[in-house]
Amino acid sequence: MSVPSSERVLIHLFLNSAMEGAVDQEELSANCGIGRTHVPRTLKPLLDDGLIRETTGRSPGRQRRVKVYSLTEKGALEAKAAHQRASIMEITFVTEEGRTVKDRVPEVLRSVNDRLSSMSRPPIPLSLFLSVANGTIDWSTVSWLSSSMRQTCGPDRCLPEGWAPIVPPPVPTRPFNIQGQLVELDRLMSRERFVVVHGPPSAGKRTLVARWATSKGKNVLWLVKAKGEGEDLLERGSYDLIVIGGEGLMDLGSILRGDPPVLDPRNDGWAADLLNAPMIAIVDTEGDIPSPSLKVPGLEAASFVEEAVNAGVPVSIATALFGAAKGNPGLLSRLPSVPAEELRALSSVSEENAVLKLLFLLRSNKLDER
Repeated sequence: MSVPSSERVLIHLFLNSAMEGAVDQEELSANCGIGRTHVPRTLKPLLDDGLIRETTGRSPGRQRRVKVYSLTEKGALEAKAAHQRASIMEITFVTEEGRTVKDRVPEVLRSVNDRLSSMSRPPIPLSLFLSVANGTIDWSTVSWLSSSMRQTCGPDRCLPEGWAPIVPPPVPTRPFNIQGQLVELDRLMSRERFVVVHGPPSAGKRTLVARWATSKGKNVLWLVKAKGEGEDLLERGSYDLIVIGGEGLMDLGSILRGDPPVLDPRNDGWAADLLNAPMIAIVDTEGDIPSPSLKVPGLEAASFVEEAVNAGVPVSIATALFGAAKGNPGLLSRLPSVPAEELRALSSVSEENAVLKLLFLLRSNKLDER
């Protein structure tokens, strides 16, 4: 069962009572997993019910006075009760090594933060962890949460104009046969500051980059091209790697001129630490791109079919699925999540309908991957 955003706000204020008069909306957004524009909507019923108070003050690192929040006496009692409910919640956690552990939220979070501390990465507060603690959570999710801890001061910590952060793709717990590509990407990144990973849509480019970054313990900032003025704040900590994607990375005119079609987009508008971090650009294209680049063609048919059959898909349907999915390992990695009864039912329908049903089951849960 998920914890409502209003309760996460109460829990954060309860656990940070020493910061009374210094918790502003930016702080609540970053530490409670609430979109910045949705924070006022979350706070309104808490104010109306007399659970929190709103005053003005200066939060750490801010030059001007802003609205800040604290618990009332009534709110402290409600926050304590919310904290106690959260403390007895049980969740299933898939570890970095792929092990499945079921325990209470505080125990799982303590284990996660111990591991993050050993990697010199920021710990995750309980109020933020509860935003994703809904049944099952895996290491890639908590790794992203740690990276998404926002810095709440300093104008030079804003994202550059035209870029927006995204949630990284999950790393499949069962590895596919892409070891050669991982080795080649490792070789390129050991000597290059900017590398392009390219291939047709659904070839598994993001899966490859995510697995390589996870295997190296990288603190990654994932960005896509977007409209905007870079108002989102950067996460805390330094970055070992920046991964960019989205439409508009390729300059088609440069191909005609014989110039590199994808260039490092960084300029003086980027924060200093982002200028120094290595970068990977992920590009959808059927063609070739000059080095330093790595082409990801997708899984070969034999490997794809073998993995699908191991997951319980009949051979003929697995073969047809390969063509429909274009060898996408992102889709293939989600097959184990399909209920066994659904897989058995595939044999009772035509091959075409079976493939369509599988694709619907996977993509309807946002399991598709570019």
